[in-house]
Amino acid sequence: MRIFSANSNKGVGIFKVALFTSFIYSMNPWFLWSLGNYSVILSVVLFLFTLFYGKELYLINEKRLLSFFILVILHIYLLLIKSDVTILTIIFSILNICVFGFIIFSRDVCRIVSLQFMAKLLACISLVSILGLILFFLGFNFSPSVVDYNDGQYEYYNYYFF
Repeated sequence: MRIFSANSNKGVGIFKVALFTSFIYSMNPWFLWSLGNYSVILSVVLFLFTLFYGKELYLINEKRLLSFFILVILHIYLLLIKSDVTILTIIFSILNICVFGFIIFSRDVCRIVSLQFMAKLLACISLVSILGLILFFLGFNFSPSVVDYNDGQYEYYNYYFF
């Protein structure tokens, strides 16, 4: 049974990439530190592309509107209790609301397909990581790089695999 048309399959593919980008960004990996919050902009742009390829990927009902409203209230509260709010903080908070809004309003089938995609991709990443860890324990030397974050506040050795 086909749930989506040919155009919305492109939409589902873009949705998968946007969701994976948001997921990876939420883990704050070292290779995205230089981007800062700009990967949120990438996620929002990708989610906006899904609107062009398949508006049927999204469903708006009362339950989802309530969830979205609670999310907006939470972000407003977080902005109110924060002492050093700048215009960029407000903009990126709005972009985060947009990202979570796209996720909240997406259809269940689209989220299931996307999460299965993410699980398979993370399994592949974990496989490479565990093989690298096993080789490291067997004595293979992977020369690490020194990662410096926030002008020397955080400094550690990055072994790439684990």
